[in-house]
Amino acid sequence: MSLRDLPRLRKTIQTPQSPESKTDPEATAFYDVKPCPYQLPSDNPIFAVTGTQYTVVFQCHPAREPVVDDDEGRDIRWFGVGEYKGTHESLNSLAWARTRDGKPLLCVTGKKPVIDVMDPFTGDSVQTLTGSGADVNDLATCPTDSTILASCSMDLSVKLWTLDPAHNPKYLAAKCLGHQENVIAITWHPSGNYLLSGGMDTKINLWHIPPFRQEELGNDKPRLIHYPHFSSVEVHSDYPDCFQFCGDNVLSRCAKENRILLWRIDSFNSRRKAPDAPIPPSQVVRSETKVVLPLSQKCGTWSAWGGSYQRLLSFNLSHSESWYIRFNVFNGALDQANVPPVLVAGNQEGTLSFWDLHDVEQYPSSAADARARQKRSNRSKGSSVIRPQSEYTSSAAAEDTDEGYTTTGSRAPKRKGRKRQKKVKSIPPQILGDPFQSLEPQKQITINRLEGRVFKPDWTVRQVAWSQDGRVCVAVGDKGMIAILTRWEDGVPDG
Repeated sequence: MSLRDLPRLRKTIQTPQSPESKTDPEATAFYDVKPCPYQLPSDNPIFAVTGTQYTVVFQCHPAREPVVDDDEGRDIRWFGVGEYKGTHESLNSLAWARTRDGKPLLCVTGKKPVIDVMDPFTGDSVQTLTGSGADVNDLATCPTDSTILASCSMDLSVKLWTLDPAHNPKYLAAKCLGHQENVIAITWHPSGNYLLSGGMDTKINLWHIPPFRQEELGNDKPRLIHYPHFSSVEVHSDYPDCFQFCGDNVLSRCAKENRILLWRIDSFNSRRKAPDAPIPPSQVVRSETKVVLPLSQKCGTWSAWGGSYQRLLSFNLSHSESWYIRFNVFNGALDQANVPPVLVAGNQEGTLSFWDLHDVEQYPSSAADARARQKRSNRSKGSSVIRPQSEYTSSAAAEDTDEGYTTTGSRAPKRKGRKRQKKVKSIPPQILGDPFQSLEPQKQITINRLEGRVFKPDWTVRQVAWSQDGRVCVAVGDKGMIAILTRWEDGVPDG
């Protein structure tokens, strides 16, 4: 067992048929999954899943078979629409939160302009957040204040809410106004001081969110944030639907591009005091003399830190043209600084792709740094900053099928003695430093769905999540599919 081990499939769960509601399992789509972040690292992780008609809460046991016991209902709870006294007919997003006294909460939302806050273990409704002007598309809890919830919706805004009951019924704390079309994805910076949003206007905005003072909350005047500190329509060619910070760098993807990008904002440093938000440049010019527009005005990117943005890396994610396919990065175990980060994403063919980011943790800080690394790599006879991918077999070289799932691109098994190993075609090494050359995944797992007596990889993976210690990975998606993968069943290795 090694820290470099990547997960293997342990169990799949499909939506149950309900005779009373005549639910069609294939019509159910799960859009979001998140682990409870308020457990001890030694606890067996608890996950929540939501989508269409269900909110599901279950506990995983990585060292036990079965990893989730759903036959007797001891480890899994299904809350159908109406069972938790919610107001939604179709759900798409969730977020864990916590009261001041430490009680966990689960916020769920969907195709109505309200957010339901529920007890994740009983399904009882705790409170309802109203004030969104249209359907809500995403939720995210502040990493430094578990009572502050962010949402984005089809009313073109990002909203911040307080979950403190003392502020009832005036839960709305702030509005961020800077998109021209539906806002579909948000994520917090780990510092809790910045929030990133993306919308169908292809715009990516970075908002500075100073800590709230108590006198600002629970009144009729929510904070209004008119201008983002960074805004660009150039990072992606279509509307971005997933973000995650890696330090001060950003991972993001959009529909139709078949890739995930790693990029950074020029001169952005979250540890320094934020500059004032710039007023966006106007395209309206009235002058009788020749006017030269600044580069930032012509290219569609402007920033409070000056400059633009730098593209650093690209990860190939084939068959992901659909929108609302969301990746996730495990950034290392809480008590193990040497545990490598891992990027995972799904696609439209039920396949999960994994990238071990151990050797790219020190991301280049600029394009010039990236080119310098490229030259050093070339001088060292093509050695790669990323771990050589020849350790792994190509997807066509090895295929291990076991009861409804296929693993491709896994590590080549070591054989004892002098027995000649079968030659396999290896994936060529990828050189860090070329931001336009997409890096291939080190491992891929295709998860088949059982239909009758036939296994089919005919579902789209919508969202993936890691447990706090990285031992459990859960993927959810169309046709009521939940896939549970594990590694390090005996605990996180020492090294």
